[in-house]
Amino acid sequence: MVIAREDRPGDKRLVGYITGSADPVEVRQKLAQRLPEYMVPVAVVVIDALPLTINGKLDTRALPAPEYSTGNYRAPATPTEEILAGIYAQVLALERVSVDDSFFDLGGDSLAVMRLVAAVNNSLGADLAVRTVFEAPTVAQLAPRIGAGGGGLAPLRPVERPAVVPLSFAQSRLWFLEQLQGPSPVYNLAVALRLGGALDAGALGAALGDVVARHESLRTVFPAVDGVARQVVVSAEWADIGWQVVDVAGWPPGRLQESIEQAAHHSFDLAAEIPLRAGLFRLADDEHVLVVVVHHIAADGWSITPLVRDLGLAYGARCTGRVPDWDPLPVQYADYTLWQAPSSVISMTVRA
Repeated sequence: MVIAREDRPGDKRLVGYITGSADPVEVRQKLAQRLPEYMVPVAVVVIDALPLTINGKLDTRALPAPEYSTGNYRAPATPTEEILAGIYAQVLALERVSVDDSFFDLGGDSLAVMRLVAAVNNSLGADLAVRTVFEAPTVAQLAPRIGAGGGGLAPLRPVERPAVVPLSFAQSRLWFLEQLQGPSPVYNLAVALRLGGALDAGALGAALGDVVARHESLRTVFPAVDGVARQVVVSAEWADIGWQVVDVAGWPPGRLQESIEQAAHHSFDLAAEIPLRAGLFRLADDEHVLVVVVHHIAADGWSITPLVRDLGLAYGARCTGRVPDWDPLPVQYADYTLWQAPSSVISMTVRA
């Protein structure tokens, strides 16, 4: 049986209930093959017996709510799985997603599927259909089907590349707008975090440097070579984020807010500056405000979660006198750019 549950106000979801020994995952998959997407339950729950009222009618209020849990975690093994796992986590508002977790077992519904499909197609240049997610709901199942029967793009993987590469389609649009308007804060992504408790400012600055070193997109400049925009990855040693620790304990009211707004409205010179800046305001020994500003040409809403996660890991390591012990990223944004435009002159040169 299937009912519409509203476990959260305003969020009704179809949930199926079965008795017996059938596998709920297989039941869902079979329903997805027979029913329209909007009629497929987001979860199927196995119960011992249907609860009844004293009058012998079905007691829907006694039916258990589905548990949306991640289970055992298995990390992505390919660049495509890495990107898909990040999109799953963002759409479902989760910290991380195992490649074996079903999108629907984690709470995804038909509306979330549409957001997922739009994000995957935009990020990977794919032609993913909603039906495919119902048929292959885990990252591991979906990754091999990305691009299947689509535009003939090669699998996304790291490639040997020159010092300069072309801009992606999204970067080209932002770069062109900057040429028309000049440097502007309109496309800044700014975050101001009030941090309470003991803080090691030196470790935090080093951790930010670790994150910039890990993610090439955060240390990329965009000069024009012979009138054509290119992206050039700056070495981590030369990447300047403008890090400063400012003591504001004696400042009058309002001055801190003005300084935060000024930092958030920094106008990046994309041809010469890396697209990230950060600073720390110290109000007291146990009270700080961290301001991080990233230009949209280097990051978007999907990027924030992994960047914050990496910063936390790096800060924890630096506080104990270590460098972060993380595996290299399976793919960088420049690799994605070359993959996105395989017919470009530079892309063909790299692949030759």
